[in-house]
Amino acid sequence: MIVGEYFYTNGVNTHTGRAYVFQGSPFSGLSAVANTIIEGTQLDGQMGISVCAAGDVNGDGFGDVIVGAHLQSMFYLNQGMASVHLGSAAGTSATAAWSVYGTGTDQDSGPGWPWPVMSTATGTVTRRRGR
Repeated sequence: MIVGEYFYTNGVNTHTGRAYVFQGSPFSGLSAVANTIIEGTQLDGQMGISVCAAGDVNGDGFGDVIVGAHLQSMFYLNQGMASVHLGSAAGTSATAAWSVYGTGTDQDSGPGWPWPVMSTATGTVTRRRGR
């Protein structure tokens, strides 16, 4: 299970955001403590505003996750970012295997991107529009 806390403040920067990945099994149930914490680094980037299971993106037999940060900036202000974090026998990686940034700033859907473009290996589309 993955849970986003997009208003998380890391003590220095406000609203950097976080996503928590909890692992489990049919035998032991869900872990009470997050096995992986994916932490945003940018002031007001809001990592974890959107989160989802991505299926098995790389075909290794382990579930992967997608984390969105709709106000993340790289080339443009508030262009947004989505990242894929791969699962393994050791758990989900806190380091993104792949990231994509929006193509502009404050697009017509509202601040941030990518709202319509992430899809999983199972064909499920994750769509988030602006506010």
